[in-house]
Amino acid sequence: MIANKDIFLAIFPLSEQEVIELDPDSLLDDTAWDSMAKVMLISEMSEIHDVLVEADALDILQTFKDLDELISSLT
Repeated sequence: MIANKDIFLAIFPLSEQEVIELDPDSLLDDTAWDSMAKVMLISEMSEIHDVLVEADALDILQTFKDLDELISSLT
């Protein structure tokens, strides 16, 4: 289960139900994880949580679980 559902909804073109049903071990590269999603995540984290996310930290992420854990570690 994804802990940071609201952020996932803001950065991915997914419905709330789709986010709830996400397999945490699914690969980000198999979805809409592209440069636009990364920019949206950086913006969302900056605006909502006043946290700076380095773009380099996003390049090593492979799964939704990796992304969710990164977000949790920063909030």
